[in-house]
Amino acid sequence: MARDDVLRAIALTLTSAVDELGSMDDFVGHPAESEFVIITVPGKALPLREHIVERLTQAMTYFWNSPEEINLIWPIEDPQGVNQRRKAAGFTQTVEEYAREILDGEAYRVYTMEEIKEFQERQKQATQ
Repeated sequence: MARDDVLRAIALTLTSAVDELGSMDDFVGHPAESEFVIITVPGKALPLREHIVERLTQAMTYFWNSPEEINLIWPIEDPQGVNQRRKAAGFTQTVEEYAREILDGEAYRVYTMEEIKEFQERQKQATQ
């Protein structure tokens, strides 16, 4: 499947989700080549997220048989010192606490570049 086809499928999934669960004032944008943004009211953010994750997981299963899911907050150059810099910048949560919040309770884990490359290779092999 070509990259443009994947981006179109993602865009369609996002706009369909907003049409179904969002409000007339919601916005779906595509600010960069492989980035999407949805602007909605706080009360609709979690239901939209859950719906989109479910739909994208279904699409991955359709296109790539069995997806392996991994959530990343990336890159963090110095994971050991990031919380000190966050505190100095005025953040109230550690990166671990923030990750747990945005990833629905999943634990934060530091991945090495080697692990990320292995994950990418597994994904690539699954699509062949």
